[in-house]
Amino acid sequence: MKDVYLACPKKDRIAYFLWINRYLWKNDKGEKVAKELEIVVITKPKDKTWNQLIDEGLKAKEERETAYLRPPSHTPTLSGLHQALKKGAKLHAFRSGGGTRVVRLEIRDDLAGYGESITLEDALRRANDNYLKIKPRKSDKNYLTGQSLAASNVDAIALQGYSIDAWYDTLAELYYVQYLEFCHREVPEKVIAQAKSQPNVPVVFRDTASTRYLYVVTFVPGMFANGEDGTSTKCLTTSIDGGVPDDAYFYHAQKLGSGKNIWEAFQNAIASPSVEVKIIK
Repeated sequence: MKDVYLACPKKDRIAYFLWINRYLWKNDKGEKVAKELEIVVITKPKDKTWNQLIDEGLKAKEERETAYLRPPSHTPTLSGLHQALKKGAKLHAFRSGGGTRVVRLEIRDDLAGYGESITLEDALRRANDNYLKIKPRKSDKNYLTGQSLAASNVDAIALQGYSIDAWYDTLAELYYVQYLEFCHREVPEKVIAQAKSQPNVPVVFRDTASTRYLYVVTFVPGMFANGEDGTSTKCLTTSIDGGVPDDAYFYHAQKLGSGKNIWEAFQNAIASPSVEVKIIK
């Protein structure tokens, strides 16, 4: 946008930008049911140039796109949520099919608090208010989908589709947060280097994470249709039924953290080492 603006002759430069979004809503049968046109008018303040506005916009865009690397900028106290967990409630959070973040607060399988929003932080706040029976705010809209970019490293957990659980340990007097990652078994770099040094010759290695499975990797020049080189990996270990083990290529890893409040527990869980766990079906 900045390049286009600077390319225009000064006499043709505009005084405002128009951002137009056109929405076409369809039902399950694919039939058109509604149309919506959203027009956003961005006027130029007197005390700023367009170049300044564009630079600010690019900076804000970069901050939004890298927010998944940082803790939440705002962490409400969530007094109701902490109170419920101390009473024995369990918190379960996840991403819905539409992408909204959902938080359920349950006491002995009964729903005690519920929150749903475009980010996990706001869903936690809504579940807290719902537990305390606080009347929803005027700004609390109902969303069909969630935010496509993570608002923080906490929101990123839910956005990636990981299921989150939280509870309070009365003996340790700490809050705990746990979630499961879905990981891919990586081929060690030294094994790839060995395979590249001898093309088309299989190299056998054992998985470094669990050491349970034996693999073979082969470097194949011109493996892909576009002529690019590639590697193929195959698991040599078989399961009881003679097939490939369910977690031979992908596995679940637990992340667990504790803290004096749920926000601290979240950050410690994110920083904790991944521990492979076996999911019993």
